[in-house]
Amino acid sequence: MNIKRRRKTALLLLTAFLILLAGNLWIRHSSGPRLETFQLEEGGWGYQITINKKRLIYQPTIPAYDRSVSFPDETSARAVGQLVLERINKKENFSVSKEEVYAKLTSKPESCK
Repeated sequence: MNIKRRRKTALLLLTAFLILLAGNLWIRHSSGPRLETFQLEEGGWGYQITINKKRLIYQPTIPAYDRSVSFPDETSARAVGQLVLERINKKENFSVSKEEVYAKLTSKPESCK
């Protein structure tokens, strides 16, 4: 009788632990800001940052430039988006300068030179 009670208690504790662990992982995954890149129909790339599936930033063009030019490739869009995301996570001003963006571009569009 005592062994059955211990098994039931251990099983109950294990189940409770697994539920708490799964809930914690779900909250961590769903609540933080996420970076996503996308390809534009006209060619070029952009990025967006979402929190809980709600769009915080939609950036189809290279920020800090006078002209509206999309990112030349996914790597460039992801690099600039990652810089912005890091600043959001640190609760800093997430605006970027022309020099910071230029340093992250893998290839420079003609209109950005």
